[in-house]
Amino acid sequence: MEAGFIHPSLLLILGALLVPFLQGPLRRPYLMLVPLLALAAVILNAGQHGTFATFAFLDWQLVFGRVDKLSTVFALIMGLMAVIGTIYGLHVDRAVEHMAAWFYAAGSLGAIYAGDYLTLFLFWEMMAFASVFLIWFRRGPQSIAVGYRYLLIHTIGGVILLAGIMAVMSLPANLAQLSADELRRLLVEKDRELDWRQAKIDKLTHELAMHKRWRFGVKTEHWPVEQRQLFEETIDADLAAMEEELAQLSATPAKAKGQAKRQPLPAPRPSKTASSTSRASR
Repeated sequence: MEAGFIHPSLLLILGALLVPFLQGPLRRPYLMLVPLLALAAVILNAGQHGTFATFAFLDWQLVFGRVDKLSTVFALIMGLMAVIGTIYGLHVDRAVEHMAAWFYAAGSLGAIYAGDYLTLFLFWEMMAFASVFLIWFRRGPQSIAVGYRYLLIHTIGGVILLAGIMAVMSLPANLAQLSADELRRLLVEKDRELDWRQAKIDKLTHELAMHKRWRFGVKTEHWPVEQRQLFEETIDADLAAMEEELAQLSATPAKAKGQAKRQPLPAPRPSKTASSTSRASR
């Protein structure tokens, strides 16, 4: 973690992993200590502002700590809930239930402090699976069925969240808010896309020329009428599909090709003889 920022989710996750190794009279003080440390970390982070704990992963910039006034308010609420929930469950002897509860609280705090969509989705799924295991570890007569229903609802919610993230990521980026590295990566991606489009356009243009040659060659060959009509229909369908795809890649709508029609002749002008005759009659 960066100086001055302590992620409460890390404290809860590490604390949950150590719960099974503590037995006897040491467990209850330990159960009270870990959520209080997480709450203290939230309080210390309240004096910070900005992004912390950033890591590069493939083409992503993962931000595990985005601290502002809104995230601080919700983090304080979740930290208090973790303390209160642990006090309420001190009578529980099974260590796995405490582990699942702390993993759920860690996922909630991680989602609150998340500064990018991938980190948000990661902690969102941690919340979902931790809550499901919390239900299953209860070992009641209906725990399995209720857990599966809960998992189904959370899976639907996760898919909707992922679809929303993909929709937002597909929107054009605001260049004024991008750093130099992000602008460089965006330019590289755009260059790759342009190269792919140009290669596709060249390939379609070549295929169009080949199909037109084949169609012209059919007219010069002596084929049966039915076979020629079938071949021409197939070639025409392929040509139309390739022209449509080529128009989409070129970002210019293809003009509708119609049969050439002769324009109507203009109205005849009155001749000089007719005009002179009309004058003489006057």
